Amino acid sequence: MEYPKILISGSYNAFLEGWNGAGIYDCSGNYVSQTFKIPAYFGSAQDLQKRIEYEHITPLNLNHHPHNPPLQNAWNKYGQENFVWWLLESCPPEKAILLEREQYYLDLYRPFVDEFGGFNIAHDTKNGMKGRKHTKKTKQKLSESHKGKSRSPSTEFKKGIESWNKGKAYVN
Repeated sequence: MEYPKILISGSYNAFLEGWNGAGIYDCSGNYVSQTFKIPAYFGSAQDLQKRIEYEHITPLNLNHHPHNPPLQNAWNKYGQENFVWWLLESCPPEKAILLEREQYYLDLYRPFVDEFGGFNIAHDTKNGMKGRKHTKKTKQKLSESHKGKSRSPSTEFKKGIESWNKGKAYVN
């Protein structure tokens, strides 16, 4: 098989032909962005069909992609017909290998929201917040959501743990 291979484009869907597997994929907008680059999202999956069709396309079509507002906004603006899903590389289904290969493509193409108007938010496959900082608005929301909440476990929680641990021997 030669790469890249189209997985989904317009009415074509490789998954309907029975193809599936693990690998690295790219979702590219079939339009030129304001930065005059083709915006892209790179990801990896042990089950590409599940990841692409059910964890990306279905939520995008429902206008509820939970983790990627930039991709959702472009999807809403340009429509599903203006996106192509590519298989960049087949991989063994081991998570460590998939993340290593995904990181390779992220480092090579740098499809980041904060750099080139791409769709990848995280720069690092193993640590999503590495190299990023919360905005003032996000910090304010986090602060508001934690106000009035105790940081220590409740009495009920402590009693539950005590009763669960009764009779258990601990070896140091």
